[in-house]
Amino acid sequence: MIYLYTLPSSNFSYPDIKNILYSTYLKNNSIRYKMYDYTDYFLNNMLVNDNLEKLGYDIDKIKHDIKDKNKDLLEVNKKFIKAVNKYLEEFGINYINNHGFAYNYLIRNIDDLINVEKEISEFIDNFPLDNYKNNDIIFLNVSYGFQVPMALGLTKRIKNSNSNVKIIWGGNYLTQINKNCNELIRKAKVIDAIIIFNHIKTFADIIKYYSKEKVDLCNVITAYKEYEISKDIKDSISDYYLDYNDIDLNIYLSRDKIMPILLNYGCYYHRCNFCAHFYHYGNYMKMNIKKTCEMIKKMYRHKKFDSIVFVDECIPPEMMVDISKYFIDNDINIKWMFETRINKSYLNFNTVKLLSDAGCKFVSFGIESYNNKILKLMDKGIDTYIIKKTLKNFYNAGIVVSSTFMIGYPKESYFNIFRTLNFISRFKYIDIFGLNVFVLARNSFLCDNINHDCSGIHLTYRFKGDNKERLEKILKIFNQKKKLKKFNNIKSCLLNRSDYLYIDRENFSINYRKV
Repeated sequence: MIYLYTLPSSNFSYPDIKNILYSTYLKNNSIRYKMYDYTDYFLNNMLVNDNLEKLGYDIDKIKHDIKDKNKDLLEVNKKFIKAVNKYLEEFGINYINNHGFAYNYLIRNIDDLINVEKEISEFIDNFPLDNYKNNDIIFLNVSYGFQVPMALGLTKRIKNSNSNVKIIWGGNYLTQINKNCNELIRKAKVIDAIIIFNHIKTFADIIKYYSKEKVDLCNVITAYKEYEISKDIKDSISDYYLDYNDIDLNIYLSRDKIMPILLNYGCYYHRCNFCAHFYHYGNYMKMNIKKTCEMIKKMYRHKKFDSIVFVDECIPPEMMVDISKYFIDNDINIKWMFETRINKSYLNFNTVKLLSDAGCKFVSFGIESYNNKILKLMDKGIDTYIIKKTLKNFYNAGIVVSSTFMIGYPKESYFNIFRTLNFISRFKYIDIFGLNVFVLARNSFLCDNINHDCSGIHLTYRFKGDNKERLEKILKIFNQKKKLKKFNNIKSCLLNRSDYLYIDRENFSINYRKV
């Protein structure tokens, strides 16, 4: 039996679909498996009145009100966040909406991770295990750093119940810190293998390996050996699509049933020199769009979902056009949101209107800077004219426009920083935004060209003379503007970005102007 475990993450609104890649493979090859999502258990077995009434919270009513379309979603979310943190307080854990869990301990290296696991053992002991047999293989997906102590605690418990099972870890975070994984296995003493990158081939090979089949491993670290690590290994998934039949959306906490859908894997552009997100994907790959659309249509006809969040890193325009045409032609009337990049294809308003007519309500762009010189240094492949025209088209088509920015990029002047900030707060076609001070991201092209210390588990680094403290002060002052302060207060009450699907634009948009 293969067990696929998903750990509690940053999102309670819909499931993390990372393990769906693997469950689809197992199902297609008639391999027996079970899937467990501990977010479900946390929400529906731990966050209940039996545990929270003594703390002064009717959590069952709060969860009911979140799903009630007549209630003020932001106010109910605020109550939920307070209740969750009150419950987690006794375990030394904090819940930070949109960012997951945080601990009351500084985590700098592998030793710190192991120590935190000991501190939160009472929390981990709440999660149920199965009756494992000697030939069982357990896979734990570790997508975020805060999940490592949880994964370690569960691994120890599983090994204590049956030391003969094989426990494999994988996921985005472990890929990013692959240079630290040898140390992690050695010091944890309970992990049999860690797979690097999320290739289906690597997962399939390690399953065969522990099933006593002869196979040449790659992108695997075991307690005894590190095999070749190469992101250039490619999956042949042109005919691959994800099977979502294992998902029950009723167990999650959202205003309606949100289905997370993956159309392609990675970023089709993958050239921005500051970005490290592309790294853990290994290579850019497209799913079988025709089969995915057929799956969506079938699920829609059986009322399996109400809305869709396309969880892709970055979807090409032509793919969204095909999806939109399919939705319209097949009378699939739903709300959906997606993430993409600024592209010349969106200069045609009719293209954007097609997406809106097909049900698109929200789009997110990574813009980074409102300065052509900086955009060129970043290798963004866009300019300010395309940015403005694209945002305008989406806004005028009735689609909520989200954009992310950064300040303090190398060689960026203070004049250009304030130009970007002015653009954010004044350009009428931006509804919401994300804004951070630039830091070097581990595994980005920029970071690869600079010597840095990988002994710690940091995913970001500072560079000499970055003036980070001064830049953070600029951001603090910027966010004190009246309309931005209001927006940040709203953002602090969101459980997930999908909440924007259920709030009127005029209540959160920073540049909304009533016509």
